[in-house]
Amino acid sequence: MPEPLAVVDAGVLTSWQADLQQALSLLQGQRVRELLMLATSPRYLERRALALARRAGQESKLLAAAAEAERRKHEAKAQLVALSHKASGH
Repeated sequence: MPEPLAVVDAGVLTSWQADLQQALSLLQGQRVRELLMLATSPRYLERRALALARRAGQESKLLAAAAEAERRKHEAKAQLVALSHKASGH
């Protein structure tokens, strides 16, 4: 064993080993792989950008549909109130 490591406490070495294992597991994660692909592959970056653009388009269509449904709900309520007033003779 090299001299500098020989004077280090076994508990410290165990802690270093745990830290190193944690760092290695983080580097092997899916998120890091995706970031590396984004940084190194123009084709992958383009595909991801197109997928995100499609998702944004779908989201905007859903938000527009939700707003239209809300508008129709208010319109239906207003019609019910008007019919109620007519039926009661007001």
